[in-house]
Formats: sequence, C-alpha cells, structure tokens
Amino acid sequence: TAYEIPKRDWSSDVCSSDLPDEIQKGLATFVGAEGRSQLRELAHPPGARVICDYYNASPVSMAAAFELLAQTGSPNALRLACLADMKELGVDELRFHAELAGPLQKSGASIVLLHGPRMKSLEESLRRSGFPGTFRHFDDLAALAAEARRLVQPGARSEEHTSELQSRFGI
Repeated sequence: TAYEIPKRDWSSDVCSSDLPDEIQKGLATFVGAEGRSQLRELAHPPGARVICDYYNASPVSMAAAFELLAQTGSPNALRLACLADMKELGVDELRFHAELAGPLQKSGASIVLLHGPRMKSLEESLRRSGFPGTFRHFDDLAALAAEARRLVQPGARSEEHTSELQSRFGI
C-alpha cells in the first residue's frame, strides 16, 4: 500500500516562497526514487508502517528519514529503526555514523537495531548520549531481521514483552 509522505515546507529549500502553481503541484505530488523515503504498510500487524530509505544512504538522507519517522503514526506508535552501514563516506565515515545519534533521538525511535561495522560507532554514541530507548548491534543481518519481525508481532507492546526487551537488550 502506498502512503502520502507528510507535507514539508519546501520553501526553505528553494530561492522563493512565491512558487508558480505548476511547481507547487509538482512538489505536492512528487514521488521519490525506489528506496528513498518510501512509506509502506506491513501485512502483520495491520497498520504497521515501514519507512524504506536505503538507497545510497548518507547522513543527510538518514536525518530526513528520522524526521519522517517522527511525523509518522500516532504519538504512541512503536518507532523501530533498523539501520545498516552508510558506505562510501570517506575518512570521516565513523564520525558521520556516530553523529546520527542526535537526529535519531529526536525521531522518537524507541528501539534501534543496528548492523555493520560502521554502525558500531552509532551504538557507542547512543550509549554515551544516554539514548532513552533500547538499542542493539547485530553482526548477522538475518538475526537483525528475525528480531525486527519478532518485535512487530501482534502483542509485542505488552508489559511482559517490554520486560523481555529490557532483559534481552541489557537495559
């Protein structure tokens, strides 16, 4: 199922807020590239949404995805972030990964699952910053995927499940 991306004030991104109608209509109906800020619904549990933003990820695209995560769903919605390494960022790649902690915290994500050697720097940054949610790094992508599937199962937000998450994540 396709969803409309929450509206954004594009005027800050262009030279003039007095845009012609044709450009305003184009921005209102813009559909991004595959793998860029796409909002999809899972079959189970009903209503669960996934933001797919994996194509050529960068610190800027990740911050935009976190902004979208903050705007999506009800205020009480479970916000689960599954993140893997951003590649080809050059000599400062570990710093760029670590600096995602601030925007991620603002997103309201309550659970963060990480994969890849570069994401270990984000894991450490979340730990140092006192991230209020739970987070865990996985060396094995299949294990991360299994944990993500388990977390979105019906009843995953029960009190018993929350205690289990706290004990599994060591928090």
